[in-house]
Amino acid sequence: MNPTDTETYVDRDGNLEIRYCRPRAKTKSFAIVTPDGQSFELDSTGNAKAAELVRQSGKKSRYDVAVVGGISKHIIQVDSISLVR
Repeated sequence: MNPTDTETYVDRDGNLEIRYCRPRAKTKSFAIVTPDGQSFELDSTGNAKAAELVRQSGKKSRYDVAVVGGISKHIIQVDSISLVR
């Protein structure tokens, strides 16, 4: 272990990374980040639904969403995605 290594999980600000990498109207590939820091990519259907949700919701620094579907190898097969208010 290198004490000057700043790439370890404990040294990272996940909230900052999420805000920096927020989706925009032209974003085509999306991922869901869970509260514990795990990330899951969306399948092509999920990417299309997430893109539409971003377009309809307008600019936000963060999107809290509920996703219904299945997970296989860190990819979510999305049935539905909606904003959590």
